[in-house]
Amino acid sequence: MTLSTIGADGMPDARTLILKDVDARGWAFAGRGSSRSGAQLAANPVAALTFWWQPMVRAVRVRGRVVRATRAESEADLLSRSAAARAGVPSEDWTLWRLQPTRVEFWQGSTDRRHTRIVYHLNGDGWLMDIAPGGDSSEHSS
Repeated sequence: MTLSTIGADGMPDARTLILKDVDARGWAFAGRGSSRSGAQLAANPVAALTFWWQPMVRAVRVRGRVVRATRAESEADLLSRSAAARAGVPSEDWTLWRLQPTRVEFWQGSTDRRHTRIVYHLNGDGWLMDIAPGGDSSEHSS
């Protein structure tokens, strides 16, 4: 997946990471807390995730607030990695984050360019759905 954060200069920043899990607590990903993405999330805890499947011409976009998992969960995630992947990573630096979504979009491309977007956005206590068929790639919903 692509994780997009906001840099100190207000510009978007993106990198590729592995999605660890999805559950009621959010969409989990991990990395070094001391990394550029870690610093960006500490300063501005919001992000977007993008998943792209070229053969199926499909994408999923997720955005929302980001929270740190517990220290125990972060350490468990680090221990689940191979010894080679753990080499040189201080356990106190390894961080598991969860993006808590406020908007999820499922996009289906079409050869006639009348793409379909199914957008869910959090509104109070529940999710509202908007289906936006056809047209160009303009945004629908918030």
